[in-house]
Amino acid sequence: MFAAALLVGGLIALAVYGVDQNNRAQSAMARAEVDSAVLAENAIPDFDGYTLTVLCDAKGSDAFALPRENETAISRAVVALDRHLAAETGVTVRATVAADFLAAAREDLLSGDGSYELYAASAKDGLAPLLTSGGLAALSEDSRLSLGGGYNLAVMDALALYGKTYLISSAALGGCDGVYCVAFNRKIEEELLTLYPDGQRLTAAALDGTLTFEQLAVAARAAKETHLAEQETAAVAEIDAVEMQENFCGLALDRRSVFPLAFGMGGGFVLVGRSGTAIAEYDDLCGVLAPVGQLLDDGTATLVGDVFGEGGSLYGVTKLGDMQKYKATLGDVGLLPMPKNTAAEPYRCYLDLEATPLFALPAGADVLRTTYLIDRAVFLARGYIEPLWRRGVTGENDEDDAVLTLIEKSIGSDLSGLFGYGDIPSLYASLAEAGGTPALHLDYYNRKTLYEKALSIIEKRLN
Repeated sequence: MFAAALLVGGLIALAVYGVDQNNRAQSAMARAEVDSAVLAENAIPDFDGYTLTVLCDAKGSDAFALPRENETAISRAVVALDRHLAAETGVTVRATVAADFLAAAREDLLSGDGSYELYAASAKDGLAPLLTSGGLAALSEDSRLSLGGGYNLAVMDALALYGKTYLISSAALGGCDGVYCVAFNRKIEEELLTLYPDGQRLTAAALDGTLTFEQLAVAARAAKETHLAEQETAAVAEIDAVEMQENFCGLALDRRSVFPLAFGMGGGFVLVGRSGTAIAEYDDLCGVLAPVGQLLDDGTATLVGDVFGEGGSLYGVTKLGDMQKYKATLGDVGLLPMPKNTAAEPYRCYLDLEATPLFALPAGADVLRTTYLIDRAVFLARGYIEPLWRRGVTGENDEDDAVLTLIEKSIGSDLSGLFGYGDIPSLYASLAEAGGTPALHLDYYNRKTLYEKALSIIEKRLN
């Protein structure tokens, strides 16, 4: 089965080389444009008497220089960035961490005191309620937040409402820990390649753009069947197989990771397009989940526990923020984007907004000066913070670094993750397990109705 893949393992070097050459060519073109262009003046605002006051929740505070019990390389880099920004602009950044962020923000907005120029908090639990109540400033016309460098523009576009941008997502300032990816056990992959020497290496498939769910499923089934064959051989020969994992599967999921897997194959729930928002059709939702259900039915995939972390599967669907943990416990763990439905489609890697910190300006904030400082902080973070974060995710593995670049270019999200009207990930997991039963069909329509009503109310408030 594993041999069904078309390309041999040697394609990794070619793929990495191709990515590297492409990056070099793009860099050369960019330098040529800079050399030939007339530089536009980007005037620094007058910061006389201005202090950047930030209200954070616990997660959002990671982006600011604050006293910490346990210093890390990244927290020290944040302090260095803060000093650089102060030396460059003369602005002091004063961050306050609120035990109850939402209560503190609402009190400030209702009082009219305007004590804060910036919010940094969990997108779902902190910023979404403020957005729906009209407490955030619309930033759609600010050119600095539409030029790209360091911002997750795809996420900002996916979370835009009725043509307006309210939430700012920066990859470099910690906004990517919640991005889902596929981790795989390289030791198990090497064992499979010994048995199926014509099989394609997983990283090569990712880098040449052909990593589909079908391809992932083929390798997952091969891993499970190979393990069962080894168990049977050991039992017949009466060999002590204590070290052998008993309940091995090919793909380890938890209930919340079914939705990101389906998202990678084109799924979603509340979809944002140029013409507005739409709810995914029930048949489309079930169609995307059918392949996942097949793996669950034949035992190739499991929704039970941290099987991948225990060495009991070839793959695990996890978040980028957990990669360092798996590399420390399992050894050589590789990184893959979420698989596509077909090779011709782009990669789509889901950003979970449950605890992902984003930035937002409260209504009435000083937009000009605050967005200038955000833009400079995002730019500086590419040098101070991002290299340290990447090293933790990739373990300085060149192949994983190239795959991480692919993932960064494919990050997206879904409005259902922002507003949480009904537990959509659990709905997806139940559909994958049980299929289109009448109860789940009714559950879908209940949630669809709830979202449509909620979005119509939000539209009236924001317009």
